[in-house]
Amino acid sequence: MIPRKVAASRRTPAVAAKSLDRHTWLEAAADAIAEGGFGEARILTLAKRLGVTRGSFYWHFRDHDDFIRALLERWRDGQLRVMLAWRPGTGDAETDLRRAVRLLLSDMARDAKALRLELAVQDYARRNPLAAAITREVNRARMKQGQALFEALTADADRARSLTLLLYACITGARLMLAASPQDARTDALAVEL
Repeated sequence: MIPRKVAASRRTPAVAAKSLDRHTWLEAAADAIAEGGFGEARILTLAKRLGVTRGSFYWHFRDHDDFIRALLERWRDGQLRVMLAWRPGTGDAETDLRRAVRLLLSDMARDAKALRLELAVQDYARRNPLAAAITREVNRARMKQGQALFEALTADADRARSLTLLLYACITGARLMLAASPQDARTDALAVEL
């Protein structure tokens, strides 16, 4: 028979194991994907990273597809929330546009993880139908909001649409440039002159 005190100490590691929630798994996946792409979002890889067994994963997600869906929906919801910060609001169309571009560029320069996650999700959308649908939704919302900014400057809807596409292409190019920059070189210098 094992003395009571010894038995309790043998159970301690299991009891002390991390209690993970759904958010923790999704955050770990976002970190891993930002570092190495969607290939890093494997259950066993993430469980090792978190120091838990796969059983914890299945407590929160039905399967890997359910997990990826939750991850992509979380990314989409976050991107749509971010857009609230660059909606027109000053009453001056030029000021609103400059503010929006400055926010977009400086946020990308400051948040390397978000930048790399964005690029990974957009890349994954080329191979995964769900990711493609979600990125289309985000890209359309961004284009719609950008067009509203340009329409406030010009009464020409076609010109506003063209300018929005040009701005979005520039922002995408800036993302690629920032992602290729050394970590310590990332600043919001791109937005200073805007």
